[in-house]
Amino acid sequence: MGLATGLKITTSNLINKYGNSITLIHSYDCDYNPQTGKNDCTVDNHSMKAATSSYKIGDDSNTAVEVGDVMMMVETDFEIINDSNNTWSAVYKGIDYSIVGVYPIDSQDITIVSTLHMRS
Repeated sequence: MGLATGLKITTSNLINKYGNSITLIHSYDCDYNPQTGKNDCTVDNHSMKAATSSYKIGDDSNTAVEVGDVMMMVETDFEIINDSNNTWSAVYKGIDYSIVGVYPIDSQDITIVSTLHMRS
């Protein structure tokens, strides 16, 4: 077993043991509905465990981080990409969050975990 595979297994075990439940919501193939004034999208829900953390005081100097933002680490078998055709959101502890940033942590071409920057 290589280092990256070992890291992925250890990360998975820790998230499953100590993580909290989260639902990631993927909206895509959206079409504007002029009758409702909203986009009608195909929606997929993905329930999983995730490790959560608040941003540290030093991180607040980054203008992209706002008070109340949450950092969430998830292990997925799918790619999370936010763009004009794919939007992701999350429900964590009954609170709706938008995902404003996705940062995969890779080693040897293997994604160990993805860090999500979430905002309520």
